[in-house]
Amino acid sequence: NDNGLGAFIHHNMEIVGYFQRQGISFGPENYVPFHFAPSLFIQPGWRSLIENRSILIVTGTNLEKECRIRETLSKMGAGLVQFLPISSSSSLTDRLDLSKVREKVDVCLVAAGIGSANVLRQLEPLNTLSVDIGGLMNCFVDRKARQHGGVIGLPKF
Repeated sequence: NDNGLGAFIHHNMEIVGYFQRQGISFGPENYVPFHFAPSLFIQPGWRSLIENRSILIVTGTNLEKECRIRETLSKMGAGLVQFLPISSSSSLTDRLDLSKVREKVDVCLVAAGIGSANVLRQLEPLNTLSVDIGGLMNCFVDRKARQHGGVIGLPKF
């Protein structure tokens, strides 16, 4: 699979089957996925994390996606937006070249799949807030997108 996307499909199939065999109802009435870190960027107060901030994006991307991410963040009020590209398929073993980060970073947004821990550890020398936002990164590419079971999307701005 692509950088861990779908990594839990097998597990989910087993757990859903277990719930069915046990007679456990599982749906929107009794389950809401909770993703704390990405939700910081969609709840009231998100502006303090984005507006006038120098933002570093660390994810596997291409020029078109970078343009869309930069445009979305600019419309949200971000200051400088920099990119530090990583592999889109092997972030677990990527080695970052922090010398490519040219300006001071206020907030670093990471989407590296199963390699996020590896990436976040390597960002420590930047001495800044670094957040694994996972699938929320897709919402910066497509502002209408919803992630994490459809419960997370960008705020109105």
